[in-house]
Amino acid sequence: MFDEIVTKVQFSEKEAATIIQQILQAVSYCHNLGIVHRDLKPENVLIDKELNNTLKIIDFGTSVQFDKQKEVLKTTHGTSYYIAPEVLQKKYDERCDVWSIGVILYILLSGKPPFDGDNDDEITEQVRIGKYNLEGGVWTVVSADAKNLINKMLTYKYSERVTARKALEDPWFTNASSTLVDKEIMQEAMANLSRFSATQKLQ
Repeated sequence: MFDEIVTKVQFSEKEAATIIQQILQAVSYCHNLGIVHRDLKPENVLIDKELNNTLKIIDFGTSVQFDKQKEVLKTTHGTSYYIAPEVLQKKYDERCDVWSIGVILYILLSGKPPFDGDNDDEITEQVRIGKYNLEGGVWTVVSADAKNLINKMLTYKYSERVTARKALEDPWFTNASSTLVDKEIMQEAMANLSRFSATQKLQ
């Protein structure tokens, strides 16, 4: 997914909304079946150009079927940038996937991860703290609706976090503007995303 995006000259919130909406639709479908993916990240989201750029989620190797009414999951799975804090604490439910999608949305709009570090230990420590920034730089031109959705998806206490199904009802998906943001700031975000994508390849 990121490989395709970084080849674009311009990228709008509307395009980001289309991507996140498709991911949420797939994940909501899985959750309704009692399946949690547990390792959602851009590398596991493919773009099928033969099907009008439809997104497809892959790699269910760490997924598990669970009883939403009774079961609390306890096994740690995931990738440092995208893992939810409650997974690190080994007590979580399907909303760990929503956190991961929130991280993907944050990166789509800024080009940078909300929780960063020089290695996995530093990154996961930032995740444990759960503090992220939506001020200054690129965020000055991101809509309030987009920021509100990020806040809902990156709510630290998972029992209070929005579900995938509920997130699909968010007004951002209908209000997201197709107007491109300030050109200089947009180019900064795209450059950030390109560097982040290249770093992941090196790792």
